[in-house]
Amino acid sequence: GIMALFFQGIVLSHYNAYNLSDRAHVASEQIFSTFATLTETIVFVYMGMGVFTGGFETFDLTFSIVAFVACLIGRALNIFPLSWFANLCRKPLRSKISAKMQVVLWFAGLRGAIAFALSENMPGPHKDVYATATLTICVVTTVVCGGFTE
Repeated sequence: GIMALFFQGIVLSHYNAYNLSDRAHVASEQIFSTFATLTETIVFVYMGMGVFTGGFETFDLTFSIVAFVACLIGRALNIFPLSWFANLCRKPLRSKISAKMQVVLWFAGLRGAIAFALSENMPGPHKDVYATATLTICVVTTVVCGGFTE
């Protein structure tokens, strides 16, 4: 679902650039920018409601910390090797992903709003633990990691 939407967006962005008039191109960019902002706001309102109305009786600090560290390690194991591989395939030095940018991608990329929505539908007896841990990671990464990036 999500990957299909990303792929469709990439393909249609190239299609639209060549087949729309300038006026229609500007209008479509503004409309989709408005939709993106609106849906992002809805997701963060949903997460905020989870903070203030959620039941934290089953909050497990150890699980949340272990999950957060696992997210950091997993993100690092994806960003750095894939960036290295992408840099191998890029010819000009200017278009390579710098080490500084790789750290920014690793550090700032953890948000987890989609993960929070998915954790709300997690089956099993420990659903509340998963949801509270995911919400904790989302809030920490949004406030801390987002606060340290420009």
